[in-house]
Amino acid sequence: RDEGEGAGGRVDVLRYVNGTLVPGAPPVATFPAERSDGITSLDTGVLPPGTYALRYCPPAGGPDAGRCEVLEDKLTVSACPVAGGEVCGGHGTCAVDDNGAGACACDPGYAGDACEPSCAALPEIPCGPCAAVAGGIWDGLPSVLGGPGRDKLYRLHVSKRSALRLSTCHDATDVDTVLAVYKGCPLGGEARPGPGARGPPEPLAVADDEGCGAAERPDDAALALAALGASGPGFGRYRGSSLSLALAPGDYVVAVSGYDEHALGGFELTVEGCDGAECEGWDEEAARADV
Repeated sequence: RDEGEGAGGRVDVLRYVNGTLVPGAPPVATFPAERSDGITSLDTGVLPPGTYALRYCPPAGGPDAGRCEVLEDKLTVSACPVAGGEVCGGHGTCAVDDNGAGACACDPGYAGDACEPSCAALPEIPCGPCAAVAGGIWDGLPSVLGGPGRDKLYRLHVSKRSALRLSTCHDATDVDTVLAVYKGCPLGGEARPGPGARGPPEPLAVADDEGCGAAERPDDAALALAALGASGPGFGRYRGSSLSLALAPGDYVVAVSGYDEHALGGFELTVEGCDGAECEGWDEEAARADV
């Protein structure tokens, strides 16, 4: 039996360099396979951080000797937690301190040691008669709702039955937006409302280029959009979205999404009538929330 072999052969650990395996490169480490199907225990503590492939080689002298094969599953080693084969679940960055201990700094909408999806980590829109949020849809944002565009999500807690009006129909909006409201959390990994519910919940309401007034006058809209091109100041009056709905007390998520993968830019979202209060004497600068 070759050195490093177990009863089931051996497992070589090969390191990926820039996402590829270097042909002929020696293994970083070799472990004895405990079973003939290649199952073994790996001491990842001897491996430096990185992404590795596992190559199983049957026992020397056996009928399959020399028929080594690279297994499909990758091995990721990091000072930070690994979830789904990716450091910080692919939704954060790993920061390592002077003692070698790592911690994940999670992207918006993700929380926990391994950056699991979490609506509790989302910024919150203050509930009141008038609120305005300045935000943006950029390349770094995830597409978490399964649509073609990227999503900016906010929490909204309603303590009294309310007739809300939400809108991105503003001069500060220079991106084609889709507006939606969800009951509960639409992200994976959290409890959803309803017995036996699976997958993301359906939105309570969705608006795509609706309710802005200017967009509902086709001739005017066609001329304005031709002048504006793909985006620009005032674009929100034609490609923003507005919706009104009644909400019972509870926790909700408001999603401002790009129409498609090319829809990137800034927006202003206003929320009126939360907690049953009428919005009077609107002052966007005073009402704007830094979230």
